[in-house]
Amino acid sequence: MSIFKPSYQEKKNGKLTGKTVKANVWWYEFTYANKRIRESAKTTRKTIAVEAEKRRRLELERAYAGLPIEAAAMRINTVLDCTKAYRVAYQQGHREKSQTLVKERLPHVEKALGNVMLPDLTEERIRKYMQERKAEGAGGRTINMEVSMLARAIGKKWSILWPKVTRN
Repeated sequence: MSIFKPSYQEKKNGKLTGKTVKANVWWYEFTYANKRIRESAKTTRKTIAVEAEKRRRLELERAYAGLPIEAAAMRINTVLDCTKAYRVAYQQGHREKSQTLVKERLPHVEKALGNVMLPDLTEERIRKYMQERKAEGAGGRTINMEVSMLARAIGKKWSILWPKVTRN
């Protein structure tokens, strides 16, 4: 358990001056499950950096124990809640063609999985959805795009949410 301010060689005009300077931002470093964790606390206050380290360690311990790490409000959302919020947020900053893809792909997901709570969205449930869509005549690419958009709506990568589910 260590809080520190890293030091670095000062540069002027792209060249090292030989002068060592301490950073203003605090960092923390510790070992957890034989892995070295070294991250910025993103603060200039030591007390906040200590709390950030404790929070990060607790987050890792909860994840290692299989306990939920996200807020309770995030855990009780349904697929429909996530996809609706994603559609609204996606309208800003994306081309019309991209928005059309979202409008075409998400209704299939919402129809089949709309009332499913996020904790119940297991790998088995995703595989079952993929099989059902395949039986309806949807192509592999289409199914992959639908599941990818679902993962984006949830806010995580497919490979993190369902690591053992292979693409069609």
